[in-house]
Amino acid sequence: MWKKDDIVLHGNDGVCRISGIQKLNLFGDGLREYYILESLYARNTTIYVEVGAGDASLEPPLSQPEIDDLIRAIPSMTCEWIPNDKLRQQTLGARIRTGSISDLLAMVSMLLSKKEEIVKTGRKFRAQDEKVLDKAQQIINREIAFGLGVQPEKVPAYISSMLEA
Repeated sequence: MWKKDDIVLHGNDGVCRISGIQKLNLFGDGLREYYILESLYARNTTIYVEVGAGDASLEPPLSQPEIDDLIRAIPSMTCEWIPNDKLRQQTLGARIRTGSISDLLAMVSMLLSKKEEIVKTGRKFRAQDEKVLDKAQQIINREIAFGLGVQPEKVPAYISSMLEA
């Protein structure tokens, strides 16, 4: 069980602090115990996660060695481009919702490669794909930034330097 002031990762909400644990009647079906999470990066965002039932959605933040291992693994990660726009958006949206950092890293790597390929041919990268790419990068940057103790905007340079080494 998590406790007050623990720092956790919660799906695509990212890095959060448990500000309290309370019994609440959120849905009119009786009192239940909830973790009250405050996002460290999205100010004024409060998330309620049911104790027990929602514990699987909470993870400890990544350590620097874990982050470095993930970054070094990026070249071997795979995520397949789905030609059908609707199916691609559904699939990528599901990956965003799970918040798995390795899935997101693989997805961002694939989207950046595809974007480069499309732009080289003089076409535009689809707005929906750009939105998914931006959201995934935001989640990655925040989670890695916390583990490294840096600001999120420093993360892309850190990833690049690790991949070039």
